[in-house]
Amino acid sequence: MLKEDSKEVNKVNNKRKFVRIYHEFMNDGCFESRDHFTYAMIKGVQQQRLGNISIVSVEILLSMLGFTINTKNKTTIRESLQKLIDEKIFVAYEDFNCTVGIEEIKMSKTYFFKEVEEKGHFMKMYYEDLYKFLKMDDKNKMKIYTVYFNIISRLYDMDSSDKYTLPNIDEIEKETGINKKTITKYIKTLMENELIYYEMFRMARDKTKNVYGRWENRDYVSGYAQASVSDS
Repeated sequence: MLKEDSKEVNKVNNKRKFVRIYHEFMNDGCFESRDHFTYAMIKGVQQQRLGNISIVSVEILLSMLGFTINTKNKTTIRESLQKLIDEKIFVAYEDFNCTVGIEEIKMSKTYFFKEVEEKGHFMKMYYEDLYKFLKMDDKNKMKIYTVYFNIISRLYDMDSSDKYTLPNIDEIEKETGINKKTITKYIKTLMENELIYYEMFRMARDKTKNVYGRWENRDYVSGYAQASVSDS
């Protein structure tokens, strides 16, 4: 597609609301998929007009996820919230004015979260995509989100930037710790939920390659795949 078309796409994207998902956090081996998604949800409910405060409780997050509110699930979310505080990703307060800090998350209480620091490279997660994840009917959505980030974080939202990326499954496996068979399954789920778009093209008689992009940029992805087939 033409660069002029790319500029128009970016003009539209610049008006869309998004959450900043920082690479440094996502690439820190200390955190698991459940921590990644809990982080995204906390960021997603930030109130900008209230100083970027996120109003958070274990049950609020479980309700957003669409998971059953039971002891096992509550414990999982509480542990992720606790880790995000212990590792100083967020500070949690008991009060709206953020004057009384807390060190231990309790399942039954509501807290006010503030991010400790925002710096470095980040992926734009548009709210539409976050909502798609929340609506996704899959118990593995937290791990699916980790694969989504791994692919989409390779893209840049600049006029001159490509709207597609070509990671191989081995790379994704190494970087996420998820096995290749499961990654392939998750990629199909992401496509079905219109979170990413991908096409396979043949590079040689015995070699194929996947090209990926955001769902809304599927024309760019398809164009690249078709051009690559023509050139091979």
